[in-house]
Amino acid sequence: MRAMIRGIWSLKGACMPIRWAVRFFVVGLCLATASWAFAKDATGALWFGTENFTPADIIDARAQPELDGRVSVLVTLEPPASARLTQLTRENVGKPLPLIYQGKEIAAPTILEPITGGSFQISASFTLEEARQIALDISGKPPLADSLEDE
Repeated sequence: MRAMIRGIWSLKGACMPIRWAVRFFVVGLCLATASWAFAKDATGALWFGTENFTPADIIDARAQPELDGRVSVLVTLEPPASARLTQLTRENVGKPLPLIYQGKEIAAPTILEPITGGSFQISASFTLEEARQIALDISGKPPLADSLEDE
């Protein structure tokens, strides 16, 4: 251990050249930056329990008015993210699972069964405009067209 510590700071680089120490420092800095970028209160951050879903995980997110006058957000996931959601919900059947958006819990549904279809719906007391903004924030893009004719 002592030789390694000396090697880190040794200009001759007996054990570990300075450039390696700099590389380790830069890698550590990048990892610290990555964890900050996915903080639960970051803009657009969407956490379902312990899983973070980034815009790269989301195929589509859209505001959806319901027949009862409420508004929800429908989220469709990429296959790898869908598999993570299935595993997460399978492990938490019967338990409430918080849904955190920009650091605030917006819902805590009790999981009745695993979510296997690759999409889920967020229902809370949103206005249509709030739901549209949430959908845009979490997906990083406007909703997909409803049909090919809409493009």
